[in-house]
Amino acid sequence: MTWTSWILASALFLALYDLAKKASVRENAVLPVLLFATLFGTAAYVLGLAVSGRLACVAAVDGRILALAASKALIVAVSWIFTFCALRTLPISIATPIRASAPALVFLVALPLYGERPTLLQGLGMLSVFTGYFAFSWAGKHEGIDFFRNRAVWCAFAGALCSAVSALWDKYVFQVAAAPVEAMQFWFQIGLVAVYGGLLAATWAWRRASGEGREEGRADGFAKGSRRSAGATNSTVSGICRTGDAGGAASPPGGAAPRLFQWRWTIPFVGVFLVCADWLYFTGIAGEGVPISTASLLRRVSVVVTFVLGAKFFHETNLLRKGLALAAILVGVALIVNR
Repeated sequence: MTWTSWILASALFLALYDLAKKASVRENAVLPVLLFATLFGTAAYVLGLAVSGRLACVAAVDGRILALAASKALIVAVSWIFTFCALRTLPISIATPIRASAPALVFLVALPLYGERPTLLQGLGMLSVFTGYFAFSWAGKHEGIDFFRNRAVWCAFAGALCSAVSALWDKYVFQVAAAPVEAMQFWFQIGLVAVYGGLLAATWAWRRASGEGREEGRADGFAKGSRRSAGATNSTVSGICRTGDAGGAASPPGGAAPRLFQWRWTIPFVGVFLVCADWLYFTGIAGEGVPISTASLLRRVSVVVTFVLGAKFFHETNLLRKGLALAAILVGVALIVNR
């Protein structure tokens, strides 16, 4: 298989991941969804390595690989927290195209980092991307979403920026440092579980110390007899990405209280689909000389599948305006990565 085939296969699984992610996190607590999804994805990956007999070999790495995997896990964890906060309330037909602009951000970050200068076509591409953002702002206002005041929108942009940083780091990890794909992904998954588990444990401890949740008669914040209670620990992330501000259409009455966790059977698929997408992507970009900006763009064709199926499954509206905005962003990204 060529590297483009690996990346396109990754894009398919990435689209399935986006759909499962939206179904799992919609009006749900972010951190528990992230932790359980990552646990299932990690378990599936470890099981696959064990069945193939490569687990012991893959797990035996030096400190350099552990450090690379830990840094990758931290970058991705921040990106996913912002993205899940945005997707929890924003329509998928707005949140996913914003994240699809990450290849353009890869190029923009590369300007000061590598001293690159845009060509005329790349300059036009950046203009097209920003035009697309303006068009999404225009489309969002028809649904009561103010792009400049809604924190969920800013979370979506922050997630896209972190995704761009992650892509630039991937190039170093797999092409410069020559980290082995399977070992890197194994310890990257373990690192994600540790990050999300640590954040959730810290939030539990903070809530117990502050005495939140006593309105239900429990000092630990759990509602007695409720299967949904664990997600009340998500207040830290809610504080970062609350949607209850004046610009948000999806704000609950009285502001955005921390949401309780609801188990959904789409949660395991979030982790499994993402592990498949990441393995295919890492394998594709590990080849010598693979351009990371082109690979990043090719992977984001997943947004077309997500946009079409997401609009159908989640019954979203205002699709013509959003479709035109998406087209402007995709054209801009294509021009930016043009060589």
